[in-house]
Amino acid sequence: MKSPSHIFVVDADIARAAGPDPKDRPWSEAAKDAHDLLIAIWQCSGYRVVFDQTLLNEWKEHQGKSAQAWLARMVSRRRVIKNAEPSKSWISALIVTWLPANEQDAAEKDSHLVALANDPGDQRLLSNDIKARKKFERIFDDRVQRIHWVAASQDCRQWLVHGAYDKPDWTVGGS
Repeated sequence: MKSPSHIFVVDADIARAAGPDPKDRPWSEAAKDAHDLLIAIWQCSGYRVVFDQTLLNEWKEHQGKSAQAWLARMVSRRRVIKNAEPSKSWISALIVTWLPANEQDAAEKDSHLVALANDPGDQRLLSNDIKARKKFERIFDDRVQRIHWVAASQDCRQWLVHGAYDKPDWTVGGS
């Protein structure tokens, strides 16, 4: 059976959580979840990941050996899409309009992830940043494309293995 084709944005917090070298056990539950998420993406041949320079720099700064090896394998198999910085002015406008001033900087920090998730048209963002997700849930409405925002702790390995199907509980934004 052919794997479905999806493009994922994988936040640097997953790279950080994925842990050190796989030989260095025991791992925390969060490290195991993040590592399993990366392995599930690797095992599904139709899955690719997209990076802009900002996200790639964040990955390089925060990745452990496990995530570094995963990314090298993904690059070698041509399953990494290097994207120009997507326009995020529309997200910034929503942030300024709908969030209080004391929350805007934190949301702006992650706006490139949302812009990337919208840019390739697949709307799949893997991030453990639940606080950021809640901020974007408050500002997105039916005018914004639905984004599947999935945390490694949400049993997303099974979701990935079974085709990363649309799951309304894990979406942020419109219909």
